Amino acid sequence: MKRPTCTYLLILLSIALPFAQLAAQAPGNAFNFLDGNKVRALFSNSADHFWDLQSSPSYQVPYTPQISPGNARHCMFAQSLWLGGLDGSGTLRVAGQTYRQSGLDFFSGPYRQGHAYDSGVEFSTPWTSHALGPQPIDAGRFIVTYSGGYTVHDPATQSSQDYIMLTPRQYLQAVGLPNGKTLLLGDDVVGTPSATFLLDPAQNYQAQAGITLNFSHRNSITVVLANGKVLIAGYFGAEIYDPALNTSTITNPMPSPVNGASGLLLQDGRVLVVGGAASISLGQTTTHVQVYDPASGSWSSGPNLQSQYAHPVLVQQASGSVMIMGGNVQATFMQTYDPATNTLSSTGIDMPEMRFCSGGSLANGDVILAARSSNTTGQLYRHSASTMQFEQVGLYTAGYFAYILPSGELMYEIQQNGYARYDPQGNVPVGMPFQKIWKVTAAQITQFQQDHLNNTVNFSNYPDIQTWPAHGDPAKGEDFLLAPFVDVNNDGLYRPLTQGDYPCIAGDMSLYWVYHDDGTHTETGGNALGVQVEAMAYAYDCSQRPCPDTALDYATFVHYEITNKGGHSFPNLRLGTFNDFDLGNYADDYVGTDSALNLAFCYNGDANDEGAAGFGMSPPAIGQMLLDQDMGGTIFYDNDFSLHGNPTTPAGYHGYLNQRFLDGSHLVDNGSNGYSGSGAGQVTNYMFPGDPGFCGGPGSGWTEISAGNQPFDRRIVVSSKDVSFLPGETINYDYAIVYARDAVNGFLSSVCALKQAAAAVQAYWNANPSTCFNQVVAREDGRNPELGFSIFPNPANTHLQFEMERPLAGARVSVLDVQGRVVIQQPVLGGMSSGTIDTGLLPAGMYLVQLVSKGQSVQKRLVIQH
Repeated sequence: MKRPTCTYLLILLSIALPFAQLAAQAPGNAFNFLDGNKVRALFSNSADHFWDLQSSPSYQVPYTPQISPGNARHCMFAQSLWLGGLDGSGTLRVAGQTYRQSGLDFFSGPYRQGHAYDSGVEFSTPWTSHALGPQPIDAGRFIVTYSGGYTVHDPATQSSQDYIMLTPRQYLQAVGLPNGKTLLLGDDVVGTPSATFLLDPAQNYQAQAGITLNFSHRNSITVVLANGKVLIAGYFGAEIYDPALNTSTITNPMPSPVNGASGLLLQDGRVLVVGGAASISLGQTTTHVQVYDPASGSWSSGPNLQSQYAHPVLVQQASGSVMIMGGNVQATFMQTYDPATNTLSSTGIDMPEMRFCSGGSLANGDVILAARSSNTTGQLYRHSASTMQFEQVGLYTAGYFAYILPSGELMYEIQQNGYARYDPQGNVPVGMPFQKIWKVTAAQITQFQQDHLNNTVNFSNYPDIQTWPAHGDPAKGEDFLLAPFVDVNNDGLYRPLTQGDYPCIAGDMSLYWVYHDDGTHTETGGNALGVQVEAMAYAYDCSQRPCPDTALDYATFVHYEITNKGGHSFPNLRLGTFNDFDLGNYADDYVGTDSALNLAFCYNGDANDEGAAGFGMSPPAIGQMLLDQDMGGTIFYDNDFSLHGNPTTPAGYHGYLNQRFLDGSHLVDNGSNGYSGSGAGQVTNYMFPGDPGFCGGPGSGWTEISAGNQPFDRRIVVSSKDVSFLPGETINYDYAIVYARDAVNGFLSSVCALKQAAAAVQAYWNANPSTCFNQVVAREDGRNPELGFSIFPNPANTHLQFEMERPLAGARVSVLDVQGRVVIQQPVLGGMSSGTIDTGLLPAGMYLVQLVSKGQSVQKRLVIQH
């Protein structure tokens, strides 16, 4: 055994410091798929739609579940909300996103009146690039090491203790020992044997100088063996540390020495080592699989991996086989190692790009992973044990490391100075309840109602019904009433367990999320408007309901309720959507407009959509149509930085919402690209509104074909007409994405079919309005609609007005507080159908306004703000 040749002087200061809430804006970091019909559409809980915020489009139509997502044909790459206008003082305020690569304008969660938003828990001492991130030790605690010391944190109590090393050590590795102590090992100089330190919880985790190991161990594997000893193996050598004796003995080196591998104790007591690099630099990773047998101290080589891995995540299944996932960019699919046969097999499952990946398995066999794919962005992925597919469930500011807490939650690093926790049961970060998109189906609601009637509700079957965000937290400045719900007992509270309340959704499947723009706009550079956006995306399933037209089965609907929370008046606000249509092969598309249908659309530039991503001959067409208002205009711009290219200033974004190019010139019909600098033309609000013969007739008007344009990657902005937007007001913005394909008559005929589909979708939407959409905070309770009762304004200040559809005999109107106590009661004089209630003396908060007539009643929620 090699004895220490020198003594390391450690001066450690113990400082008890609480963790602080990060005040930074939380980015949209949750995703969910709307896949309730023939469409599979990915949404994020900010303003970004249809892509994973990295590179992959995810608007697949027609949706074919048997085809893996990586081989699916996609019709759209990205879509997002834009809005902007001059406020009452003449200040331009703009919010919008394109691909969320250059910045962020929208943030998840409801608007807070106090402007204080949480995005995680901050470490009191940020670690450096030499840190190895949070590492588990004992009793659910974890340790964060950095060059100057370490922090011990207890997630259960949210308490932390900082320790400063005046003799800094880099690349400290922590190993939780069976005796409850923690072994720290690390090095400052590559090739110099590593020093060790012991942390004892009985001595408040004060570090005690340990032994010097036999080898240098930067990025070595450390695995606690079945006998309680620790295998420490890396590029320079391997040894066995004995905690009982505080000694370390040299064992046989790996047959292929590697650095940056991952190790796992197998069920039979051997150790599996996967990947790594055949150098100290991690520059060139390997395909090695190696197995160590503690009984004989010998190593054996396994089969070569089909991809190179650095720091992969190893997950042992009940059968004993090991899933190998994560690692560097070259590892693009998951593999499984069978220790019994010493063989590898490919699962055929596409694996997202994952660098510096870490995580672990859950009780149900699912795997949660945190991975950093760039220097600024990390992703959370969930691998389903039932479907064997990966799904992105979160996005966060760059971090490196994560692990599963004893509670089953995933703790993951954010921003290199803090962490957050992910709850796999609720599929939402702990303490950040709105970092989530809720997904509920009509079938689930029906079954939930039956279960509640039978007193057999099991909320593990209805996690999104149980956690439906019906209420915000007024103590944090949030609206009390948020997501719409059916209030079974009319008490104004969402209580699914005791009262059987349930979400109010549109369609047969619905997603709900909420976000705001109250932060620094790093995408547009514009001033914040101060808006809250409640979003609901939904779809109709024609296998579950009679559909008058199959177009419903290929459509996606989006509803926004946008509330002015910032106190700014906008005489002329523009709302719009940015669309990057990628119809199969993205490089050969055309776009057009049909203002009569309020439709902007994309079609292929020729008869054949070529390439591996293309649809082939007679490709389809896709479009976005406004449902609740007339279109104000459309404009497309090029993917360059010309005067008719990508916007880079607030005025540029606002200009495109008003059909103006970056130099302020208005869109013109010039028979070419619409830019007035390219030639004179008639001022217009609609890009390419002509018809080249979509339905077989003669060509007419201005189109991409008549302009002789080269098909390419198109993006188009669709905007509303100007609307007034006053403080406290809520406006609705509804649209649908429609799809059609004429596989017989060719690519132009697909646009003819698309227009027919758009007309059918509009007719259905008009005839079947959702009862869940209101322009006020209050939600209808769905009972006694024949009473025809409305209140305004809502929120109210000093006075509230009410109106009835008709005079009602013996009617009275009451205001009740949240405990159900009547605080104001007012009879309605005979022959009257309206009145005013003085609310100036009522404290700010949530109330119910109740109309009673001849034993019937109807209630509406009321918010009073002073």
